[in-house]
Amino acid sequence: ILVTVHRTVGPLDFILKVENAKSTDESRITGLPVRTMRAARAFNYRAKPSETKPPSNGASATLVSTEAIHKEKAPFFPQDPSAERFPYRSTDPKVTASVQVPLRVEIERRKRLFSHQDIASLLETEGITKETLKTAFSPGAVLELRYFDDRDFESRTWDEWTLIGMNDGKFAFLPARGFCISTGSWRPCKVLERESVSDVYRIKWADTNEELVLPRLGIMFLAEDPFMFAKRVARAIQSRDNVQKGLLYNLYIDSMPVEGVPMLAPEQLNRVMTLALNSNRIRQKSMDTTGVVDELNFEYSRTMNRIVFDKELIGSTGDDMLADIYAPPTMAFAKRESGTVADVPPHDWAQQSCQFSFNSFLTKGELIACIVKTKAENQRILGMSLFASHPTKTSKPDEFEHTELLAIAQMAAYLKDTWLV
Repeated sequence: ILVTVHRTVGPLDFILKVENAKSTDESRITGLPVRTMRAARAFNYRAKPSETKPPSNGASATLVSTEAIHKEKAPFFPQDPSAERFPYRSTDPKVTASVQVPLRVEIERRKRLFSHQDIASLLETEGITKETLKTAFSPGAVLELRYFDDRDFESRTWDEWTLIGMNDGKFAFLPARGFCISTGSWRPCKVLERESVSDVYRIKWADTNEELVLPRLGIMFLAEDPFMFAKRVARAIQSRDNVQKGLLYNLYIDSMPVEGVPMLAPEQLNRVMTLALNSNRIRQKSMDTTGVVDELNFEYSRTMNRIVFDKELIGSTGDDMLADIYAPPTMAFAKRESGTVADVPPHDWAQQSCQFSFNSFLTKGELIACIVKTKAENQRILGMSLFASHPTKTSKPDEFEHTELLAIAQMAAYLKDTWLV
């Protein structure tokens, strides 16, 4: 009989294997409680097929690491000529513990789900084609894609990735899929190290053992969620396209001449400068406003050119020169349906103000001061207590009742005699 018992000792998991028992009856194996026998039956599948043969007489106990067992059964890339197996737990996705599902069960579920996904198909559902990826990852790209990477999609830090890539106490590699620019496909690769300064990764193709450097968006770890990785790449490409279109749009506007474009009127400039120099400290310094005026005139002329350029973009449906130019999206302000004040209809404000002043006493200072004092006195009365709420010592029920009645009588006398007068 072969019995395996799972034990946790420090950072490693072990399996206690009781071999070559003299009887096949579990009840005759002494020294193993019921919980141990359950664990033995649960983890019996870890034994090798060759070890399940009927043993000879005598019994022996050995201590075997589950990591050692994993090394013998760990997967590897079929394209790898060396058939180097993956490090222990290097393909386990990061899962938060839940009460409904055991942690190891959820990890196994997601591992199987992620292994059946094709990252190229997921990117196509996000609108990212193979040619788009080639252009984005090409060395001659105007804007590198790594500058637009959203780190919120990262499930692990590099230190955490390094821990799951350990093999015999040192970092071996991380199994992943990298994007090959020449073929436009995602090929199996091994991530060897990361350059923290430039945030690029040195990888080695599993089939050719060729080493090269790829950015983070060009590498999808096997322990990574492919759905989130596809959204991450799509978000980065979309952000880069928006920035590139905005730069091209502003370049066209800055290249338009400002000579002959109307500038701010003197009355407008004086009003702006009066509002800008509205403090005594700024007025006393006698600042030179020539540079500020020139900047205001330039921005005003640029705004006029932008208005003209936007009109040309709207009307240039068949112009090939302006076909790839798009105006940046305007900021959308959400309209609140509640908590806002509706627009006041047109009315004669001076007449209504005079009518309100004639019909109301709230325009007199004496009346306002009287209302304030009355409210203050009412607040003071509301703050007083009708009961003796702060006893200084313990008392009998009769004494307590007498104290409360006396406090009520005093408060009533104050309100009737002193306060009303």
